[in-house]
Amino acid sequence: GIGAALMQAAEEQLRRSGVQRVRLEVAVDNLAAQAFYARESYSIVGRIRGYYLGRLDALVMEKVLETVL
Repeated sequence: GIGAALMQAAEEQLRRSGVQRVRLEVAVDNLAAQAFYARESYSIVGRIRGYYLGRLDALVMEKVLETVL
């Protein structure tokens, strides 16, 4: 629960700063991180070949942040 709480706090700060979407990269073999981000409503939107040390691909994940009124 600590990771989710930290992620939510960071996203709240970003919303307050006017950020509308968040993108991150995660290694294709890091299934635990991918599952965590998916639970936090991030979707895979791309792939970067050789992102890690020129050998390991990264998935690009993105989340659209709801506007704070």
